[in-house]
Amino acid sequence: MLSRSAPRLCPLTTLMLLALLLEIAPAQQAGQSPPALPVPEAPFGLQWGMSADQVRGLGVSLTEIPADENGTQFRATDLPKTVSDLETTVLSFGFHDGLWRVASVSETFENDPYGLKVRTRYEELQKVLANKYGQPVEHHHQDTELWKDRDEFLAGISAGRSWHFSSFDSTPISVQLSIRASALNDAYYVVIFKDSREEDRVKADNKRAEEDAF
Repeated sequence: MLSRSAPRLCPLTTLMLLALLLEIAPAQQAGQSPPALPVPEAPFGLQWGMSADQVRGLGVSLTEIPADENGTQFRATDLPKTVSDLETTVLSFGFHDGLWRVASVSETFENDPYGLKVRTRYEELQKVLANKYGQPVEHHHQDTELWKDRDEFLAGISAGRSWHFSSFDSTPISVQLSIRASALNDAYYVVIFKDSREEDRVKADNKRAEEDAF
């Protein structure tokens, strides 16, 4: 019989940083890809392929954080454009100093186990993103065993047994919008933009680095 013990929670700051670095892996979908749309510009008034110095030239403050498989990364503030309820944005420049990934996490939506507030915001942003990046593929699932009640929506996400995200892949710029939970009653959303034209290059650089290490 399955235990209904509460999921182990991580500190909010650690969860938020991990949320910016990691994407949710979607299940494989059958059928054709949606028709291609024109290549959109980078979000927040940036341009894909910009160097870190070019971003600084726009008045953006960059604070370096440890590099990972996404390459050199910075926490960015004072962006030319922003969204009011975003709390943290991380810019990734790969291994050749060219902006290829932008990840942002929102402020926390507190005391909402049903997830009504964060889902409302999610739906608003999903429509905004669809206008620019085409219709998404939705990946919505609530646990049917442990965390199945309406007021356990966030509990299921916190435990990793539920998920709620959308993938936009109609252009060379892929976008993922997701709901995450920092506690049983608290949630936030994450939006990740990637220039898929550069993703293969970043992966190849990672592979070479691993080969060199061994």
